[in-house]
Amino acid sequence: MAGDREQCLAAGMNGFLAKPVDFGELYATLAHGVPPRGAADVPETPALRAPAAPLGPSLPELPVIDIAIGLAHTGGAPAFFASLLTQFRDSGADGFRERFREAQATGDWANAMRLAHNLKGTARTLGAAALGELAAAVEEATRHGQPEPSGERFAALAEELERVLTGLARLDATAPPPPKPGNGWRDTLFRDLARLLEDHDTAAVERVAGLERALAGTEHAAAANEVGRAIACYDFVRAYAGLRRLARALALAGDWSDL
Repeated sequence: MAGDREQCLAAGMNGFLAKPVDFGELYATLAHGVPPRGAADVPETPALRAPAAPLGPSLPELPVIDIAIGLAHTGGAPAFFASLLTQFRDSGADGFRERFREAQATGDWANAMRLAHNLKGTARTLGAAALGELAAAVEEATRHGQPEPSGERFAALAEELERVLTGLARLDATAPPPPKPGNGWRDTLFRDLARLLEDHDTAAVERVAGLERALAGTEHAAAANEVGRAIACYDFVRAYAGLRRLARALALAGDWSDL
């Protein structure tokens, strides 16, 4: 928000980073605050950027999404980025349109501004620049409680949001086929994911996608998706417990004796 940077620095902070996080800025800020051991001087602006990742099955070309920007904001991890895009699409941006209309109708401008602000940040992180700019315009109008401008800008925002959500349907069309159940499937998806969760390793965010695909359309799909949701929230303890229950349901309980 406006003035946050100045307030943080005035309070004694060493630096300031705002969403969406740029990994180059993050590393540069950390390098200034925590110099490498034995280094006399720290470079002024280290040119560190997330490596560009090639498009693959999980990342098709997407309308109105700048994939390079999205990858830069997610550490260059295509599977993780694809999972965020899928969550954004499947939630309908958390029902933004309906919730915003309700806030408008009741004159709850504080809530309307918060909704637009959150959408702005998410859109910019995912590389949906046009959507982010339209959300910023709506946020500004609601900040001042302007019914007519906010209504006009909301119409344009809702149209762009629909374009983004429709375009993200391509993610399903290029998703890789689920692996066939068997010993290799069990070992790579259950045992490896369990170890990642035990270590609280964020690589589990990418790894769980294979588990969800493998069990899609089966009686265990809901349980696998629940594990995925827990991991998306970085609740690794809950995710590990859910994974153990799922392993028992699949008669894989014996594989957990040494985990």
